[in-house]
Amino acid sequence: MTYKKNDVLISIEKVEGFVKNPGLWVGTEDPNKMVKMASFGSEDKASMFCKWLEYFLGLEDREMLTYDSV
Repeated sequence: MTYKKNDVLISIEKVEGFVKNPGLWVGTEDPNKMVKMASFGSEDKASMFCKWLEYFLGLEDREMLTYDSV
């Protein structure tokens, strides 16, 4: 999932052939301007983070937030 405001990006994605688990990337649309900030332990945890980020940004209702464990 990628969130964009103007030319600034926050991306939660798995880069095939580069990493095993999804990572949190920030940067701009300019080529080679993305920086990896963190790694998630699993695809499920990356998905959970996306849901909470969307809630935090006002893009999703809290009722949509469900998870089994942290």
